[in-house]
Amino acid sequence: MTEFALRLATLDDAARLFEWRNDPIVRASSFQSNPVEWEAHRAWLERKLSSDDCRIWILESGDRAVGQIRYDRENGRAEISFVVAASFRGQGMGTRLLETSVSLACEALKVEKLVGIVKSSNLASTRAFERAGFQRAENVVRGDETCVMYERDCR
Repeated sequence: MTEFALRLATLDDAARLFEWRNDPIVRASSFQSNPVEWEAHRAWLERKLSSDDCRIWILESGDRAVGQIRYDRENGRAEISFVVAASFRGQGMGTRLLETSVSLACEALKVEKLVGIVKSSNLASTRAFERAGFQRAENVVRGDETCVMYERDCR
């Protein structure tokens, strides 16, 4: 049986996160779909890692990084963003990222609710949220995209 471990991201993960962020499939599912330059990514990661309002975890299987999940706290809730490495897509790793990090995020960020906003066209993330026990809350618009909001209480 494969064992998975979740660990907090560090600056040592900058190159891997940069590669994942600029993956064409990830960019297509992202609300900010333009490629990111290295210097901007590095500065962004430094800000995120030093913020009390953010947590980023890396899911690993042995010595292989499976994906990352980020929670950004605002107004008593945390919004979720996650990426699965290309070689692990289609294997339920988005669901695993969510399931293994939910209680950690609730505790670390002291929020009441977790929220995921997914483009309607992003069926993989939609399935991951549903399989991880998130409830479909409402349709929302981000930019010019119709999206689905998923929620899960921390209680």
